[in-house]
Amino acid sequence: MKNRLICDQHTLTRERGTYGPLGNVAANGCGTIALYNLYQLLEYPITYEALLEDIRRKWFLRTLAAGALGTSPWYVIRRLKRIPGIRLGYYWYRGQERQERQMGRHSFYLYLYGYWLGAHYAAGDARGSRLAVYNDTCRSGCLSGYYREVRAWGMLVITIDKI
Repeated sequence: MKNRLICDQHTLTRERGTYGPLGNVAANGCGTIALYNLYQLLEYPITYEALLEDIRRKWFLRTLAAGALGTSPWYVIRRLKRIPGIRLGYYWYRGQERQERQMGRHSFYLYLYGYWLGAHYAAGDARGSRLAVYNDTCRSGCLSGYYREVRAWGMLVITIDKI
């Protein structure tokens, strides 16, 4: 999977134990997939296999419920902070266009949102005229539309800009 964005995690392995002892990549790997996609968008050299190996080494610190509930948000944030040459911003978003305007325009985003089945991470690219979201559906091309499409209850938005 070198230098390719992952758009559908469900095509990856469903083998139990591939994402912590209880998780699998297809069901629980959205956190590392979002990180990997951001690394690719930022042209940072890393493979998805390297991220999975990092999860496997210390799954008890990097996953939730031994992988059954996916990736720890603290792990994702720590990994983002280690990327050189970027600036991060953090926002709690509840689907209001006023909030979207207040956040301003950034190049890349990491979204973590809760919904009735659980939570999901996705990476976003706002460099074009429409928002592109990877490993999730976004037909609207904007954050407020994306929020409504996924029926989020709340969303942590991490903005990412190269400096």
